Amino acid sequence: MTPIKSRIRSVLRSAALDVLGSSARIGSGVHLTAGHFMGPTHEHPAERFDRLLTSLGRVASLVRIEDALDAIQAGARPRKPMIAFTFDDGYRDWVTHIAPVLESHRVNALFFVNPGLVGLPRDRGGVFETSIGGGIANKTPLSPKRYSN
Repeated sequence: MTPIKSRIRSVLRSAALDVLGSSARIGSGVHLTAGHFMGPTHEHPAERFDRLLTSLGRVASLVRIEDALDAIQAGARPRKPMIAFTFDDGYRDWVTHIAPVLESHRVNALFFVNPGLVGLPRDRGGVFETSIGGGIANKTPLSPKRYSN
């Protein structure tokens, strides 16, 4: 697909999802989202993610992952929806875009790093070419907890 067609497809997809999602309502309870990759830098992923969190914050409580897991374990049924965040694989934009926006909204996330991708060059699917380094690894750590049914 050419870059122009890809960009048009991306814009149309985003517009369609915006229209469809504008009438959706978030049910009560605790919601754990699963994020992945925010998108190419030229699409301004940090600003887009910030707008998403601002929008979600109008209708739900954005909470730290520990608080969401505690609420689930306690069987809480909050009237106002609670939303916590998780991210998979270990993309660079966690450090450059996602973590700073989460911090600005005073929440954190649970980041699942695929260790098989650490150290690989990008052309072989790598996401952190050398190590995770000073970004996410030095953010406020989660307290180890054991959750069971």
